[in-house]
Amino acid sequence: MKNEFVKSVVILASGSSISQFTVVLLTPLLTRLYTPEDFGVLSVYMSIVLTLSIIASLHYEEAIPLPLKETNATYLLILSFVLLVANTILVTLLLKWFKNPILQSFQTKGLEEIMLFIPFSLFGFGLFHLFEMWMIRQEDYLQITVGKVRMNLSQVFSQGGLGWFIPSASSLMAGEVLGRLIGGGGMAYISWKNLKGKHSDFSLQSLWRVAHRYIRFPLIASWSSLINGLSQHLPTLFIASYLGVKEAGWYFLAQRILALPDALIGHSVKQVYIGKSAKMLNINFDDFVNLFWNTVKKMGMLSMFIYIIIDITAPFIFPVVFGDAWGEASLFLQCLSIFFLFQLVAGPISATFILLEEQYLLALSEIIKFAVLILGIMVAYLFLESALSIVLLLSVSQGLGSIFIVLLAWKALKRKNLKKEKMKEA
Repeated sequence: MKNEFVKSVVILASGSSISQFTVVLLTPLLTRLYTPEDFGVLSVYMSIVLTLSIIASLHYEEAIPLPLKETNATYLLILSFVLLVANTILVTLLLKWFKNPILQSFQTKGLEEIMLFIPFSLFGFGLFHLFEMWMIRQEDYLQITVGKVRMNLSQVFSQGGLGWFIPSASSLMAGEVLGRLIGGGGMAYISWKNLKGKHSDFSLQSLWRVAHRYIRFPLIASWSSLINGLSQHLPTLFIASYLGVKEAGWYFLAQRILALPDALIGHSVKQVYIGKSAKMLNINFDDFVNLFWNTVKKMGMLSMFIYIIIDITAPFIFPVVFGDAWGEASLFLQCLSIFFLFQLVAGPISATFILLEEQYLLALSEIIKFAVLILGIMVAYLFLESALSIVLLLSVSQGLGSIFIVLLAWKALKRKNLKKEKMKEA
């Protein structure tokens, strides 16, 4: 605990542990209140919301930890919030105007209810994330931890309570919305108390200047992140439409279990990696390089250990814990673990592109990852019929994409180091 990096990760991971373990512990209750088909509808809903939320603030919130001046960071926070409100209104109007054509074109179960809840979750998710980035800048990891616990527990208890009376996909989505709004609202309230009165000299000219300074975030980084979101959530939409919502429900449960290590450890490591690296880049670049490689090595060993244990125990645990209707999900989990193993390694160091402002390489890595996934989906659609073979192929495709992200992050690091060497020689 004398190591500040490790200490910060432990603080973040502890909050994630409390909330995520509570979610997992209550999941057996939810799987007995709701059917795999209900979870399948929720998986489609979450795939849409999480993809849209990536560009809710056009990615300006990702730049909040970077400015040296606190005033510029505040302007980025204001700009991100304004864009979030504007995009939430835009999505609401688009869903209202094109509701009938969408319903006629896609015969997905629960689609009308999905469209109703989307704007609320989008706003709650965006609100939480932009204030999360503000707290990362302040290195206030304790408040991030509290916010995560508040949001996740609100979600699962709302879903459990609503499901007790009305066990339907709509109850699952309504619980998700309540959790997002409570979590995002809590983060906003705490940040507002700290910001109130500190920056009274607001000007539109300064806001425009900051928007122009970090224009590469919406122009390049936002699109690469959108492609990354599609890479993560397109498989769910493909499985729901090609195999059915029951299979999508199994896929969703497998993902929820496999994503637990990333939620507990990977995301926390990434947040601290961003906070520490942003300062190292302005002081000692060699320390940043060492941090990069140490993160890759340690996360690689940890990831292999975690997912081998999960793969071995899942077939024995799933039917007992979640019910007989969910036994098939354990086989989905074993197939998907290939992707999540590499994702846990690639996730934290993917922030390297943003830290080095190498958005072009970030965009290239996401395009390659997306292209590999699309190729996998096409092969699955044309040649495969078994649900397990399809899930395995999609997992391998996504795993290869994560490997490309690591390789290109290394390239970004080498490019930045080469530039620094040339500047020293000059």
